[in-house]
Amino acid sequence: MMAAVKPRHADFPFAFAFLLLLEGCRAQVTDGTVMLGPCDMTNNPDCKRVGDVVLGGLFPVHKAKKDEQGDLQCVDTTTTLNEFGFERLEAMRFAVQKANDNKFLGNVKIGFDMRDTCQDSTYALRQSLGFLNIEASTIPDYSFTVGVAGAASSGISIAVTDLLNLFEVPLVSYASTSAKLSVVDRYPSFFRTLPPDRFQARAMADIVHKLGWRYVHTVHSTGAYGGDGISSFYKAAEALEIDVGARIELSPTAPSQEFRDSIRGALDNLTRDDPLSRGNLLVMFAHLDVAKNVMDVIQKTKGLRERQFTFIGSDAWGDKVEAVYDRDEEINSVEVARGMLSVVPEAVLVRELKEHVAQLNPTNYTNKENPWFAQYWEKKFQCDPEKGSPNISATACTNKSLAGVNLDSKVAYVVDAVHVFLHALKDMMMDRCKGKVEMCPNATRCFNGTQFCGNELRDYIQKVTFTAESNDPFKFDNNGDFVSAKYDIKNLHILDGPEPDNIRFENVGTWQLDNLTSGAGILFLNDELLWWVNGKRGLQNVPVENCSPECSIGQFKRRLKLHDNTPSFTCWECTDCRGDHMYVSFAMDRYGRCVKCQANSTNTEDHTDCTVLEEEYLAHDEGLAIFLMVLAVIGVALVTLTFVAFFTKWGTPVVMASSRELSMVLLSGILLCFLLTFVFVGRPSDIACGIQRFCPVIFLSMIFGALLIKTNRISRVFNREVKAQRPPFISPISQLVFCGIIVVISCVIGAVWLLISPPEAATKIETENVKVVRICEHMLDPGLLVSWVWIFFLIIACTYYGFQTRKIPENFSETMFISFAAYAECIIWLAFIPFGFVGLDDQYITAIVSLAVMLSALAVWGCLFVPKLYIVILRPERNKRQAGIHRSSTTACRETVKRTGSTSQSSSEAKNDGETASKQPSKQPSKQPKRLNSLHFLNSV
Repeated sequence: MMAAVKPRHADFPFAFAFLLLLEGCRAQVTDGTVMLGPCDMTNNPDCKRVGDVVLGGLFPVHKAKKDEQGDLQCVDTTTTLNEFGFERLEAMRFAVQKANDNKFLGNVKIGFDMRDTCQDSTYALRQSLGFLNIEASTIPDYSFTVGVAGAASSGISIAVTDLLNLFEVPLVSYASTSAKLSVVDRYPSFFRTLPPDRFQARAMADIVHKLGWRYVHTVHSTGAYGGDGISSFYKAAEALEIDVGARIELSPTAPSQEFRDSIRGALDNLTRDDPLSRGNLLVMFAHLDVAKNVMDVIQKTKGLRERQFTFIGSDAWGDKVEAVYDRDEEINSVEVARGMLSVVPEAVLVRELKEHVAQLNPTNYTNKENPWFAQYWEKKFQCDPEKGSPNISATACTNKSLAGVNLDSKVAYVVDAVHVFLHALKDMMMDRCKGKVEMCPNATRCFNGTQFCGNELRDYIQKVTFTAESNDPFKFDNNGDFVSAKYDIKNLHILDGPEPDNIRFENVGTWQLDNLTSGAGILFLNDELLWWVNGKRGLQNVPVENCSPECSIGQFKRRLKLHDNTPSFTCWECTDCRGDHMYVSFAMDRYGRCVKCQANSTNTEDHTDCTVLEEEYLAHDEGLAIFLMVLAVIGVALVTLTFVAFFTKWGTPVVMASSRELSMVLLSGILLCFLLTFVFVGRPSDIACGIQRFCPVIFLSMIFGALLIKTNRISRVFNREVKAQRPPFISPISQLVFCGIIVVISCVIGAVWLLISPPEAATKIETENVKVVRICEHMLDPGLLVSWVWIFFLIIACTYYGFQTRKIPENFSETMFISFAAYAECIIWLAFIPFGFVGLDDQYITAIVSLAVMLSALAVWGCLFVPKLYIVILRPERNKRQAGIHRSSTTACRETVKRTGSTSQSSSEAKNDGETASKQPSKQPSKQPKRLNSLHFLNSV
C-alpha cells in the first residue's frame, strides 16, 4: 500500500487549511447527479487505467447546471454532456494507448486517471484530490499521479495548479490561455501547449483594424480567462487606435434568470440614442455559457435583434455549434450569429486519432475505460444505442458512423500535452537509470510516492523538445508557454438544410505570430470566403461600424470621451471648422480635429491637409516689377545720353551756365536712383534690405543737395545787398564741398539707423488674405522717419530758394525749372506718404518706394536737363555765348561784338550788356545794373 503524499513544509499553512476542508468532503450521488458539496472520489464515474506511471487528466465532459437558488449541480446525463470535452478525453486515452503500444517508455506501463471538471472550479478542485492519493487505502493497486493534463478553463487551471503545486505535481494545460498563468513565480509548475491569450487578443484587434472597423463594444466573462483576455484586447486596440464603447462584464455564477436579466440590462444600454451606443460590432471574450446566453438574449429581444450585430468571438466558444444552437436548452440564435468571426488556436488534424474515432461504435467499443461513450453517441445521433428512439430502432442507431465527425480543434493540444509528459519521463528515467528507460529502483521511488520528484520532473518538462502534432518544433519558453502562436480565423456560414447540420464554422484566414517580443503577427483573410450578417460576401461588403457619421467639408470632429473618460478616436460631434480669431486656417488631421496650419501653410479646399504657401514678393516676372525695371532702363538710358551730351559739349555756354560740376553730381544721383530699382525687385535678403534702407536717402540727398546748393548760389548772387562785392563760396569747389557735407549728413543718419535697427529680411503672414509675404523688416520704423525728414527738409529748402529766385532775368530761367522740380518733388513725396505708410500691403511698399525714388529722379532730370538737351542736341545754334542774352539786349550785344571784332570775356560782355541795357527804357532803371552785374559773377564761375 502506497504512503500518502505529504505537502511541502513551506506550504504547510495552506495545506493544513486544505486538509480541514478535505475532512468534510464526501460525495452525494443521486440518480446520476453529483452535488458540488462533500465528495468521495471513489464513487465518481471517471476514466482510469492502472499503470506503472499514472497521468492525470481534467476535462469538461459535462456542464454544471444551476438550480433555482443558483447552486451548481454536475449532472451526469446526455443532455449535459459536452461533445468537445468527451473528444478531448478520448484524445488523451488514445495518446496513452498509442505510447503503450509503441513501448515509448519501454516496458513501463503508462496509466491514466481522467476526471470530469463539470466546467466548475470548485468541483474540479475536489476532483483533483484524487490525483494526490491522500486516501490511498480507498484505491487499490493505484499508483501515484506524476502529472496532470488540464484543465480546459483558465480559472480551473489556476485553482488546480495552486493545489497541485503544494505536492510538486506539474500541470500541463491544453486549453487554458490566461495571461496570469504566465507568471512563473506564481505558477512554477504550470505549462501549456498552446499560446496565451495576449496573442489571441492581438489577432482579434488586427482583424478589427484590417476590416476598417474603429469602434467596438465588448462583452467578457468574469474570471481569469475573460478578464485577462479582454484586458489584452484593450491594449492591442488602443495601439491600433480602435475605440471601445460599452464594456460589459458578465458573471455566470448568478442564478439563471438573474444572469439573463443582467445580460438584457447591459445590452439594452446599446439601444439608447447616444453616440457612444452606436456601432454594431461586439467582441466577446467569454466562456461558452456566457456567449450562449448573450446570443439567446439578443435573439429574443427585438430591438437588439434588429441591430444585426457582428460578433468576434474568442476560442472558448468561437467554433462551438452549441454556442448558437442547443436543442436541449432550446437555444437557436443562428440568424443572430450569422457572419460572426472568431479566433481559435490552429486546428491540427491528428489523422490517426480521427481514424480511431471513426471506427468507434457501440458494438465494438467494449473497453469501458471511457464511461461516457454511450452518452456521446446518443447526443451525436439523438438516439440511445441500447433503446433506440421514438423513430429509430436500437439497431438502426447502432449502425450510425462517426467517420464524418469533425473533432474538437484542441484535441491536438491534448495529444501534445501527453507527449510533454512522456518525453520528460523518458529523459528522467534515462538519467536516473543510467541511460535506460525502465523502472529502476532510483526511478521507482519517484513514481510510487515515497520520494518527492515533482520539481525534478518539472525541470525535465521545461527542457523537452519534440515535433508537435502541427509539425512545428515544440518547446517551452521561460514562462512555460509554447513559443509558437498560430490561429485560425473562423466565419459562421449558414447553409441550406436542417439545423444543426447546416451550421459551419469555416476557415477564412490565419494569424501567425511574427515577433515574440512585440506580439505582432501576420494576418491573412480570404476575401472570397467571408460571409456577413447582412447576407453579403467579400471584403467589399464589410458592414460599416461607425460611432459617428462623417462630417461635411468645412467641419471638424470634436472628439467625445468614452466611458473610461479617454478621448475617442472615432466618436465625435461635427462642428464648423472656423475657430476663433487666433487661427489662420484649418485642416482635418487624422484624429478629426480642427487644427491650425503652420505659419507658412494654409488648408486645402476640402480641409483635409495643409499646404505650404509660396512666398510672395516683387518677383522679376511680375507685371509691376517689369514696369519698374523698364522705367529704370529708360531712365538709365536718358541719363547716359545726358552725360554724353554734356561731356561732348563741356565748353559750350549752356553746359557752362548749368554749373557743370553740380550737374555731374545731379546726374550721378539720378543715375543711381534708377539703378537702385534693380535692388528693390527680387526676393529680399538681408543685404538687399540694407541697400533699400541706406541708399535711397544717400542718392536723393545727392540730387536735392546739389539743387539746394545751386538755388542757394543763385539766390545769394542776385539778392545780395552789396552790388560790386562777389558773394563768398560760389566757386565750383565750394559748391562741391557743401554738397558733400549734405551727403555726409545723410550717410551718418543712414548708418546710425542701420546700427540701431540692423536690416533683416523676414517672412510675414497676412492673416486676412492667408498668404506669406517676404519683406524687409523695420522699413517703416522711426529711423525711416528721421531719414526722410532730412530729405523733405532739402526738398522744402530747394522749393524756398526756387521761389526766392523766381524774378531773376529770363536768361537764368533755370531757376524756374529748379522750382518746378522742387514742386514736383513735394507732390511726389506727399503722395507717397499715404501709400507707403497707410494705404498698401507690405509687399507693395518696396515697389512704391522704388517708384517714388525713380519719379523723383525723373522729375529732376526732366525739369533741369531736358531744356538743356533740347538746345544742346536739337538747337545747337542757340548754344552760343549770345544765346544766353535777353532779347532786349541782343542787338546791342551783336553790335558790340562786331565793333570789337572778337568775343570778349564774360566780364566785359557783362559790362557791355549793362551799358546797352542802361540805354533801354525800363520801369526800374536803378535795379538793372545790379542784375547784370550778378550775371558777371555767375558766368565767371
